[in-house]
Amino acid sequence: MTISYERLHAACVRLHSAAENNHRIHGFAAPLLVFLPETGPEDLVLVPDGIPPQHVLDAFARRADAVAILTIGEAWVSVPGLSAQQMAALAPEDLPRPSSDPDRAEEIVTHCVGIGPDGTTMVLTRASRIRRTPFGTMVSDPVDGVPGTRRDGATEALAAALRPAQPSAEPRPTRAPEDTPMPPPAPPAEPGAADPSACPGCSVSVGTLHADACCIGWCAATGRQRRDGCDVAHGCRTDPRRDCRTSWSGEQPGLSDARRLGWYAVRTSDGWTSAAPETPGAVEDLNRLIAEGVWVDAQQRYQAPGTDPGPATSGGDADRED
Repeated sequence: MTISYERLHAACVRLHSAAENNHRIHGFAAPLLVFLPETGPEDLVLVPDGIPPQHVLDAFARRADAVAILTIGEAWVSVPGLSAQQMAALAPEDLPRPSSDPDRAEEIVTHCVGIGPDGTTMVLTRASRIRRTPFGTMVSDPVDGVPGTRRDGATEALAAALRPAQPSAEPRPTRAPEDTPMPPPAPPAEPGAADPSACPGCSVSVGTLHADACCIGWCAATGRQRRDGCDVAHGCRTDPRRDCRTSWSGEQPGLSDARRLGWYAVRTSDGWTSAAPETPGAVEDLNRLIAEGVWVDAQQRYQAPGTDPGPATSGGDADRED
């Protein structure tokens, strides 16, 4: 499974443009991983703490039949006043860092990795400078980096997720645009084998609470991704009796809420656009769910704005005691 340079570049441009628009509207570009399949809609995953562990990347890439992986987010950058030779001679702890550079700048950065037709790892980058002025925030015109191949740690991790673990003589099935992005239920696992229905972030089984550091689980109190965000020292769990972890349902959090509310979106030339559920290629609109939905912690689900949440359910994750 490979991807052409032209398609990878077009996906890079679309994602970067959407991130710029989100920054102008909301003040930030959410950090995302985008898994691009050969056909059909992309899979989007929020990654507030950066690229997740390799086994999580592998699981998402397999689920999406990905031929490329794109990352987007905001970062501090600086241009150190040292030559390449001087940089190479410094120990890692002595390298200049943007956090200590008074001339550092903010950028929206898109990083794209795909396996090219010749089997090499293609890498594309695109960046826009963020300027905060007394008159508001401005985003510069995007600039493309020099395309090519790279072998840094992040690129290797993304490329490894794109390559099958074992070569197969049979071609992988092509996904039709109307196919659902979620895989069909897996058959029962053999005794002693890994549970295919387990959470790809922390490996817990269906109905079990996510681990504290899981990159998949959401916060029961806020309905947002909670990786490393809540513990007994800060966040929602400053009261040690309060446990804001949620249970793994067997699918990405928020999908069932988006389906219940009828919030779907399709990819168009202008980006993701709201659509009716029966629209070919429509997928659950998690972006709208997070932006417009109202989290009802007593019921552990999202409601549409202005909707009566109804009676509280007992035994919710947010009210559970340790």
